[in-house]
Amino acid sequence: MQRNRISVGIVSFRYAFGTSPFLKRLVSYLTECIGAEVTVYVEGLESVYNNGYFNAHFVNRRPRFTERLVRRGFRQIGLCRLSEEFGEILGLSYFQRRLACHDIFFAAEFESLQLLSKIVPSLSNVAYLALEGSDVMRKYGPSHASSAIRSCVMYIAPSKERADALSNYLGFRLECEYVPVSLRPISVDFTKTSEAVRIIYSGILMPEMCALDLVTAFKQSRCYDGRARLMVHAPNPHPRWYCREIREELAGTYQAQLKVGFLSDEEHIAVIADNDIGVCVYRNLSGTDNFDNLLLSSGKLATYLWCGLAVVTNIFHEATQVPPFLYVEQLTGDSLRSALNSYGSERESFRAAALTYANDHYNFDTYMAPVWVKLVSMLSR
Repeated sequence: MQRNRISVGIVSFRYAFGTSPFLKRLVSYLTECIGAEVTVYVEGLESVYNNGYFNAHFVNRRPRFTERLVRRGFRQIGLCRLSEEFGEILGLSYFQRRLACHDIFFAAEFESLQLLSKIVPSLSNVAYLALEGSDVMRKYGPSHASSAIRSCVMYIAPSKERADALSNYLGFRLECEYVPVSLRPISVDFTKTSEAVRIIYSGILMPEMCALDLVTAFKQSRCYDGRARLMVHAPNPHPRWYCREIREELAGTYQAQLKVGFLSDEEHIAVIADNDIGVCVYRNLSGTDNFDNLLLSSGKLATYLWCGLAVVTNIFHEATQVPPFLYVEQLTGDSLRSALNSYGSERESFRAAALTYANDHYNFDTYMAPVWVKLVSMLSR
């Protein structure tokens, strides 16, 4: 590498970049701590970009509106499969013309690696980021996926458990570096705007993430005789049928509200920090490894802790049996009321425990520094 500044390309899909704090913190770390020249390739920039991404250059990876119109035309005349194939060809050609040469690539999830494999001559300078489970590669099959992943210079996973599950699916042992889905240290205003115990669910609205279950449990619990408040926040109202069910369940419950709308990172942190308890409960509806081993793979959980919140969770682990966690096997009115009773008047002790746990286990800089040194060393051989 002859240039003074290392050039880094990060390839992602909008969902991964928009929902995972990992990729945003990676951009921040590379630009601020390493001084790298970073280019992020992602589609749908209007929904994922804000000024919190520092000095990175963003490139739209797909001709979104042109592709949408052409594919819709194919579907309207009954050629659905041709619509998908043409869309893929058009998107690949568009991406190929915009992809620059970089010293290092990070491919977020397998579909990004699949794209790169069709364009670059070698994956030997690509670090594969396995942020989720094997669901993202199942349509390609383990043989195809393992061939591409083996060609990468490094594999990065959130935890050993996630790496083991992925290894089992692929049929070979992944020698991974571990960087939990975590945040860089943040500054938070802990001045609360209410004396009531405030509970928040913040994230996308999916049945697997139990927002509707939380609303039902909150209504059934009659928590603190009305002295508790619940907010469900989502960046968008999708899927609409699930959002509609949540609104219907909330009807007539003045202590609870649903807020839908995209927030910048700063706004998101401020909204979460104005609460006392975050809810991080999952159901594995797919029966795959995507909703297993989530303690170090949940951006929602990491954000709650960095904001000083106690966390109601059904993630079973030795750590979740003590503060700052409030463990529940199932999210019901009784279990939520019991969790709130345990929380009681110990706001400050739970907050201190949350911040300590966040710094000890979800500090992005602590994990990424040695991984970056090793990655650069491997590429310099």
